[in-house]
Amino acid sequence: MFFRRRRRSRYRHGGPWAHSRGRAKRFLWVPLSVIGGVLAIVLIAWAIDSKLHTDQVARGVTIDERNVSSESPAQLRSDVADVARSWAGVPVKVNTPKGSLDTTLGDLGVALDQPAVAARAMAADDGVFVLARPFVWIASLFVPRAVPLTFAADPAKATSTLADIEAKNRIDAVEPAFAPAADLVSVAMTPGQNGEALDRDGIVTAALDAANAGQRTIIIGAKTVALPPKFDDVTAQKVLAQANQMAKKSVSVYLNDKSIKVDTKTLLTWLKLGPAPDGTVDLQIDEAKVSTDVPKLLGITAIPVTQAGFAVGFDGKPVILDGKPGTKCCSPESIQKIPAALKAGTQRVDLEMALAMPERDRAWAESMKIETKVAEFTTPHACCEPRVMNIQRIADTVRGAVIPPGETFSLNGYVGQRTREKGYVEAPVIYNATMSTDIGGGVSQFAVTTFNAAFFAGLDIPEYQMHSEYISRYPYGREATISWEKPDLKIKNNTPFGVMLWTSYTGTSITVAVYSTPWVKGEQTNQTKEQKGPCTAVTTERTRTYYLDNRTEVDNFHALYQPANGVKC
Repeated sequence: MFFRRRRRSRYRHGGPWAHSRGRAKRFLWVPLSVIGGVLAIVLIAWAIDSKLHTDQVARGVTIDERNVSSESPAQLRSDVADVARSWAGVPVKVNTPKGSLDTTLGDLGVALDQPAVAARAMAADDGVFVLARPFVWIASLFVPRAVPLTFAADPAKATSTLADIEAKNRIDAVEPAFAPAADLVSVAMTPGQNGEALDRDGIVTAALDAANAGQRTIIIGAKTVALPPKFDDVTAQKVLAQANQMAKKSVSVYLNDKSIKVDTKTLLTWLKLGPAPDGTVDLQIDEAKVSTDVPKLLGITAIPVTQAGFAVGFDGKPVILDGKPGTKCCSPESIQKIPAALKAGTQRVDLEMALAMPERDRAWAESMKIETKVAEFTTPHACCEPRVMNIQRIADTVRGAVIPPGETFSLNGYVGQRTREKGYVEAPVIYNATMSTDIGGGVSQFAVTTFNAAFFAGLDIPEYQMHSEYISRYPYGREATISWEKPDLKIKNNTPFGVMLWTSYTGTSITVAVYSTPWVKGEQTNQTKEQKGPCTAVTTERTRTYYLDNRTEVDNFHALYQPANGVKC
């Protein structure tokens, strides 16, 4: 009884175990109080920070490793634009079956989607549960939150960038075509063939995918895709049947009181496939072929067009020579009467001459601003030699030639091959460092004179070749030779005005003058020589001065002279 009472008494009053539980409770409340205080501080700090940065980017947000925390929308847009510019310059190498292209994302039309990225940065906290935001906020003080980058593509912007490499990889499709059959009384068809084209959309898509994957150096293996003909063979076969029905019919053409019945062989060459107004394929008449054949068949000569041009008046100033219209066979409207007559079984077609207008009229001539002489050069020659006839003949041909701004004049291209039919005669020439004779010999003196006129006019001379042996009547290291088809002399008009070449001559000299509006002038400012084996390499320096701002630039011209006839360098 005694011991039971003591145990009940100790239990009732607590005893030693009761004291242990009290101490544990007190010790537990200490860390809980600290944690609660920290949480309270975090919540208060988060609430204050959120209030202070309303309508701003949340803490710890980065875009492409750029910290945009607490930025205003305007600041954010500026930073996003900077990131976009950086990505626009990311290098891209496009490997194709026929060469490679080094370009950039921007030039391929791939760009950062700036509105989307900026909106994603401003809404960084929107996807976070409200009660979790304080903890995300404190975590962002230590670990950045990267905004995913997304890109968009505009394939149209890649058009010019890929133009050259596309051209190298392009094989045009062959359209189904008509031609006279072996029996010369019917039409045969050549089937169409697929071509090839660079897969431009595939290139842009690959660049876009690489950018979205975060690649900073991009290599794309481009492929080609089939390029089908516009018209399929089945449709062409249907038109072929129609063409052969027409070929069985006869038609006579009338023009300027002359007429002729068109034979089947000729008629077959006039028939061709072509696009109909509704986009399908249709039987058509080859207008160019008709325009060439009919005048020959009828013996009719068209009146040639006279283009507007220039001459130099007695006062030494350039004057405009108006162009004149001419005639040509035949008007498109009258040519189209031929297929209509064949379909209807009508045997007579009346054709009409068409008015041909000059491509270069007075308005064009006035736009050239050719107003005064800007340079001139003269070279002498002996009188009365056969070569003089050639020099004067080529001068007559070139007189009045106009080089529009930005275009290049080819002396060979403008004059063509020198032949007896054109009035040229046999005269001495230098071929392969050896003296010889040929039709048109001596015209290199005209090239020398033209070269120097262009030299002092400050014009570009992208193609020239000096003589292999120095000839004393020419300026040393400042001359050019010409032959058919090479070497050629080319002059590029690097001014904003037209350039006109005006030639004149005497019995002992040839002169080439350059007319334009003053823009630039050239002068020889230095010349150096260097021995290369038995030959002498000459470098002639030209300084060009631009009138507008007195700016100068230097270019060089090169010659390699052999010491004597037959000694090759």
